[in-house]
Amino acid sequence: MPLAEAGVREVTAFWQAQPFDLELLTVNGRTLEGNCDLCFLKPQGQRLALIKAKPGSAVWWIRMESLNLASKPSGARFRHDDPSYADLARFTAHQRDMLDSDEASIACFCGD
Repeated sequence: MPLAEAGVREVTAFWQAQPFDLELLTVNGRTLEGNCDLCFLKPQGQRLALIKAKPGSAVWWIRMESLNLASKPSGARFRHDDPSYADLARFTAHQRDMLDSDEASIACFCGD
């Protein structure tokens, strides 16, 4: 925790004061990302949002869950109380957004 050891208490303010932008996914002023992108300690909804935004981010996690140290299939998981990373990736791949950004609006005169 280098920032904490450096005495940084407001992480968001610290990064906003830097002369560059890390372009981390942020919702309501809180970054969902970090140095451990899909950490198993993050809430499931947060991991789902991150996988949805960057599907390739799940590849390493899926691989780590599926193989043991001898690179043989293991069936192990980081958390047994949550779906596997492969399941999370499958879910996000098939999950549609509530609002379709390509949907055409309906002509309306309700403001007249």
